Amino acid sequence: MTMWRVFPGFLWGLCLALHSGCAIRSTAPPQLLVLTALVAPAVVNDTSPGVVVGPISLPAYADRAQFLILKGDSEMVGAENARWVEPLAQNFSRVLVEDLSRRLATGRITSLGAAAAADSLQIALEVTDFVTTQTGEARLTVYWRILSVDGRQVLASHKSSYSESVAGNDYPARAAAMSRMLAALSADLASAIRQAATRP
Repeated sequence: MTMWRVFPGFLWGLCLALHSGCAIRSTAPPQLLVLTALVAPAVVNDTSPGVVVGPISLPAYADRAQFLILKGDSEMVGAENARWVEPLAQNFSRVLVEDLSRRLATGRITSLGAAAAADSLQIALEVTDFVTTQTGEARLTVYWRILSVDGRQVLASHKSSYSESVAGNDYPARAAAMSRMLAALSADLASAIRQAATRP
């Protein structure tokens, strides 16, 4: 009889402990991550050409809120407690527009679909790799084209690849490394835009 009374009590305590552990895991707030513009603000002079940024295509694996890390060569591991605060494609576009605006010191850089100047050039981007690895490397590979105002002529095209070391193994450090690569991309695009704008 004694053992029978003790055993149910033990089970009840075990159930409570497991339930409490599950509650802790499920209620722990996730880390919310965002890409940020890192180029220093500049005084706007609006002498640069107008530019429409888009369309931008990202890999299908980026179309999710969960933060992903590349393990080895072919396995993506999803973070249990880290999420993008907004769709990554939207965040990528917004930050690239901001970085370009600062580098070119103009307010005439817009994302596709927004109101734009009639004389705007266009940048089309196809991102094929945008990830951090388990070994602490961030990678970005993007094919881009600068199109004429009427969209019929390719003024410049290139494949750009970037890598950054992740300063730490936490998720904010990974997002920061990805932001640095976007800033580097904006530098290359700004240079190409200046050259394209001088073409007849």
